[in-house]
Amino acid sequence: MATKVKPVNGCWTCRLRRKKCDEARPVCGECRTLEVTCHFRDSKPEWMDGGDRQNAMAERLKAEVKRSATRRRSKRHIEALARGMEDDGFSFMDAAEAASMETPAPPTTTVQQKDESVVALMTPSETSMSMTPSSLGPESVDTGVFVDSPFDNSTFSHTDASGMLDPVLNATFDVPVRAATTTDHRPTNPAALQTPDPTLIKEEDQFLVMTYLDYVMPFLFPLYKPSVVDGGRTWMLALLVKNTGLYHTALSLSAYVFSTALSAQHSGHDHCKDGSWECLLKQSELSIKTIQQDVEQFNRDGIQDRLVEGGQLMGSVMQMLTFQMGCGCGEYWQPHMDAAIALFEQIFQHYGTVNGVPDMKVVLEKMGEMSWRNGHPKNHTVWAPDQAAFLFFGSLVLAYDIIASTSLEQPPRLQAYHQRLLIGSGCPDDEPLVKLENFVGCQNWVLILIAELDRFKQSKQ
Repeated sequence: MATKVKPVNGCWTCRLRRKKCDEARPVCGECRTLEVTCHFRDSKPEWMDGGDRQNAMAERLKAEVKRSATRRRSKRHIEALARGMEDDGFSFMDAAEAASMETPAPPTTTVQQKDESVVALMTPSETSMSMTPSSLGPESVDTGVFVDSPFDNSTFSHTDASGMLDPVLNATFDVPVRAATTTDHRPTNPAALQTPDPTLIKEEDQFLVMTYLDYVMPFLFPLYKPSVVDGGRTWMLALLVKNTGLYHTALSLSAYVFSTALSAQHSGHDHCKDGSWECLLKQSELSIKTIQQDVEQFNRDGIQDRLVEGGQLMGSVMQMLTFQMGCGCGEYWQPHMDAAIALFEQIFQHYGTVNGVPDMKVVLEKMGEMSWRNGHPKNHTVWAPDQAAFLFFGSLVLAYDIIASTSLEQPPRLQAYHQRLLIGSGCPDDEPLVKLENFVGCQNWVLILIAELDRFKQSKQ
């Protein structure tokens, strides 16, 4: 039975964490700063037993502090993104006013229901720590006060962005090979590659799509400015319409940017903020689930005769990686990078290798017909959406692999592809199709030198 104890040492959260507490009510200064649950009451919680339940609560609080820190970094990151958009001449003012008139109110889903719906989107470690209230006692969940913030409306107290956005690509990423049954490389019917009915796309979703194309995409990739003769960014719109995984990920990022930018620039608009946050939760869940389904299907059926599907799945995974990096939650990048590299290698092994040499043009040509060819002396090509998307995301895979190798202190995993894809054969008429400066702003030779330096350092160890 709980005993009455005067909390002379502050709230139970600070006492458990062995931190100094100012004993402010209803939320102490330490908990308010960290944006964590403040267990401040006279009666001693049952989980404060000096045993297993107390240790379990301590681990749960550690996870909550970590997620809160990620959330605060995300907030600062998106606020900087919003300021950068304003500096570049972009403005959320009119869009915010318009959306506030149209965004529906969030449904009255209970906190418990939301917790259950997001379990599958959390890492196993976080799920075990934060979603097992029975092990902590009946008073361990609905006690304490949650700090109000632009990210924590009362409806969403238990479902912060960092926990929800943790990747759970549980399937392995070694994509097996299935025996060839057809020569058609067109997509069949995986979950994330189904074409949504345009009549079912809600008006607020259209707003988020345009927010992504007009604001988010140019800010995330400021140096990616394809000319009109190259087809511009048309491929992105076409791909969003027919690739459900990319579609929901793009809408998630747009909802996150819009909600945070609105909070940073305008007071009030609570109705709009709640609706945007609910949209973020929904779109993120749909995105992760569709990508999971496609990864599992590729592990089961293989990539043979499914070139376009494989390219689109690689794009979905890279988009999810970009989403997390854009939200300042990049500590879980490695599973996404592993999946993207595995798909990249499988695609080139089965569709893009000629006499043992990888060839980007061969892969693109096998994806289907180009949009059109003009009368340019060099036979200038405008790629179809799937081709342009693979060139874009494939270039990102190569660049990110090199950058990741510097932090992992190991040679790039795709280094065997650098000579042909990034350097070429050396002939004047054989320039590589992959020009990283068009995507990440760094020329091929610079990143190649970084990759060589990583290999040199590895050889010296």
